Amino acid sequence: MCDDRIPFLEVSKHDYRMLTCIADSDSAMFKFAGFTVSYESGVDQVPRFDASIEVFGDEKTVKVCIDTPFIKGLPTTMVVKEALSDGSHRESNIRRTYEDPFTLEFQEVYKWLTEDKAPKATPEDARKDRPKF
Repeated sequence: MCDDRIPFLEVSKHDYRMLTCIADSDSAMFKFAGFTVSYESGVDQVPRFDASIEVFGDEKTVKVCIDTPFIKGLPTTMVVKEALSDGSHRESNIRRTYEDPFTLEFQEVYKWLTEDKAPKATPEDARKDRPKF
């Protein structure tokens, strides 16, 4: 368990290795209590980086888009698509900040060191996120 609300996916050592060394194109589906997760990965000769996490609901879809982790300064974008009560459709592109995630995290670490603030996640939290073999 990652915490009391979300059950941790039990995977075997073989499954974990398969997901961390995927070939040209693969996909997998994982069934959790109350929802299903689809994992897709692909590699081709087109020079691009495309990473996102998308959550589908009955009347709203939320997608977090990471442009690339390799170019400093690119912000993360959230795209919200929703069905409105009048039957119309709304799509919003949201950028909470124009700073990249690395800079934001670095600023948080600076606060931990200079203002004696505690991090949001502890090393114990990180240990719970790793599969145990």
